[in-house]
Amino acid sequence: MKLFNSRGIRSVSLRDIAARMGISYGNLTYHYSNKEILITWIYIQMIEEQEQLGKNLENEENLLQNVLSIPGDSFDISCKYLFLFQDFVEIARNYPSIAEMQSQVIYSDQDDMANVYTTLMEQGLFRSDISKPEIDFLIEIRNYMRSFYFMKLANKPRKGAAKKPDREEYVQYMNGLLYPYLTPKGMKDYKGFLK
Repeated sequence: MKLFNSRGIRSVSLRDIAARMGISYGNLTYHYSNKEILITWIYIQMIEEQEQLGKNLENEENLLQNVLSIPGDSFDISCKYLFLFQDFVEIARNYPSIAEMQSQVIYSDQDDMANVYTTLMEQGLFRSDISKPEIDFLIEIRNYMRSFYFMKLANKPRKGAAKKPDREEYVQYMNGLLYPYLTPKGMKDYKGFLK
């Protein structure tokens, strides 16, 4: 993952990985016969780590705080698997099975988050005048924002150094999208969460 994160998937071969790990190429390819299998395994690891965070949303008590905590909690996971965001287009083009897995995960997450927002409406924290298409759009925008935030880190600023991930900035981006959808009570809880 360190090699993929620093050089991108195109520039890293299985031979590079074996050499970095101090094992033979044959030993690596015995377990991972090609890059697609290796990247698929890494992607599954990331999803499993993210699913652990999603378990916090199963508890309806303090649900809004749990929703607002997810971006900060998921930040380290996203940084750990940075290449999956930065090389997304290349991965999707070259490894369609991974792109299909990602689509399935996104659809599953959308259903889960729609249920969470419905529960927040029932709790009086989320506006009840929001239609299902608006909720779907909000969920989609948050997914895009997450991906885009980590993709943009690959762009080099003028001085030549890559931009470093900033947890606080990321959390503000992600949670700021929710604010207009909150009721006055939800806004009060949101502000309390920020303190």
